Amino acid sequence: MKSVPIRTTFAIAALSFAIGALAATGLSKSCTAAPAPAAGPEIHGRSPRPAGATDDTSPAKTRVATRDGKNDPAEPIDDPFAQQPPLTPSPPTSLVPSKNALAQFGEPDWSGAAATTTSVEVRFILVPTFNNPISIRASKTNGKATLTVVQMAGKGGYEWETVKMRKTIEIDDGQWAKLAELCAVGGARKPTDKMDKEFREGFVDFMSGLDGQVWFLEVKDDKGYTVEGVPNPTDSPLAENSEEAKALKNQHHVDLEPFVDVCRYLFELSGFKEGEDY
Repeated sequence: MKSVPIRTTFAIAALSFAIGALAATGLSKSCTAAPAPAAGPEIHGRSPRPAGATDDTSPAKTRVATRDGKNDPAEPIDDPFAQQPPLTPSPPTSLVPSKNALAQFGEPDWSGAAATTTSVEVRFILVPTFNNPISIRASKTNGKATLTVVQMAGKGGYEWETVKMRKTIEIDDGQWAKLAELCAVGGARKPTDKMDKEFREGFVDFMSGLDGQVWFLEVKDDKGYTVEGVPNPTDSPLAENSEEAKALKNQHHVDLEPFVDVCRYLFELSGFKEGEDY
């Protein structure tokens, strides 16, 4: 189900009516401006406005008319609906694991990592709304391959709480070779690269729902660092075996299967099983 942006049309009309009534009665009591929303997390690279900064998004001042129809210069009021930013931000065009999420897992932050020939690492992060967030990282250094699995105690859509389980598993050469083979398939590391521009820009919004889960896949190797976050890759309109879904995938060059294959294999190596509560 898609969320519908909140509109302020009726609120503006109500405010205009109230100001008109105020003028008719000759009252000139100041109205209190609506409190500004609390500063939230950074969205699309835009940080909250720093304290003390001034710009044209501050509430406009409106003069209150007196009984004789003239403006009362001593009684300005704040118009909370004038020149305000949108109530609902535009959906992001891409998703990456947050620094805070990685810190809670106790996992390294790879953002901005350069290409390296000394090691290869692949990480799958699963964030379900109603189950435990899980991080599964496969690493190979000096010929030795391991799997680091971290499971949080809380729910992905709520408080993550503390680390519930952390373990390290050795991976044999055959398992590592299969993982490398799956990662090498075209579009596995970053499926949006193959999509046309129009669909890619609305991809996250199209795949998102009221709840579900987000899958993140990161790869760091001699080709550099790539990351892709996909909401509900196995439970969305694109996952349906319908003619409409097939036409949509063909039209916009959408193929999530290689991405899903890598994530599912890491999930299998970790000892978790799909469909189970965790």
